[in-house]
Amino acid sequence: MPSKGVLDRHRVAKALVAAARTHAQEVGERLQEVLAPFVPEGETLPDLSGFQLVLADYLEAQIDAIVQADELHLKELDDDQGPRRRRDEATDALHDTMVALRETLIGAFGAERAGEIHGIDGRTSRDPLTLFRQASRMLERLNDVSLALPPARLGGVQLDLGTLAGELQPALDELAQALGEVDREIRESETTIREKDIALDDLDNAVSSVGRVLTGFDDLAGLSEFSDKLRLSLPARRRREGSPEEDPSLREAEGEEPSPGDRQSPLPGLPASTPPASGSPGESGP
Repeated sequence: MPSKGVLDRHRVAKALVAAARTHAQEVGERLQEVLAPFVPEGETLPDLSGFQLVLADYLEAQIDAIVQADELHLKELDDDQGPRRRRDEATDALHDTMVALRETLIGAFGAERAGEIHGIDGRTSRDPLTLFRQASRMLERLNDVSLALPPARLGGVQLDLGTLAGELQPALDELAQALGEVDREIRESETTIREKDIALDDLDNAVSSVGRVLTGFDDLAGLSEFSDKLRLSLPARRRREGSPEEDPSLREAEGEEPSPGDRQSPLPGLPASTPPASGSPGESGP
């Protein structure tokens, strides 16, 4: 469904197009009568009726452009759902794997010594980026051949850190891939919203400019009953920093969801903008 801001502009612009086409002939003829005495001998007035129809065609093209841009952006937002779902699933899987590994280390060496091995402070996070950083840190520690294991609490317990790293690596890779997919979708969404912003600017300018011309023509022709019915006011728009139109098309202002906030990327090549996974945004588990 089109956003509220687009629907409101569509109604205003379409009304102007209809008014121009409906009254073009009558207004043009009256202008011919009003201005004819001032035309130098041997010259003729331009076709002012046809000019109004050209303006109507121009305005309708801007309407089509914003509708297309809005539909493209809404489609891009729909495409985001799959990658976000896969990111949430990968987050849950990695979280469970890390909790199990930490519990294994605690069982073998105790909480304090286990913390020295896996290198994680606090609980296992459920935030995708924080969890990714924690898992990367744990994997680095488990793969550190110089890391000396403390004595196990039970003499018969033997752990191979390389084996534990092998359990962690696939889950970490899965989340890394999912985060990359979400980041690509976010960037594609930012591209379509910028294109929509440009189309909104063009339509707003067309409505304002064409509307003033039509109003002037109507008044000059002595047909103020036509100009009095023209509506040129458009919904207010908030400005999005870094683009021709700030955020609203910030979907929040037009009944849409806002664009995602920026976050620090955990590693080069991984996303800088990824909202938390669904569920509790905090941390849980060991």
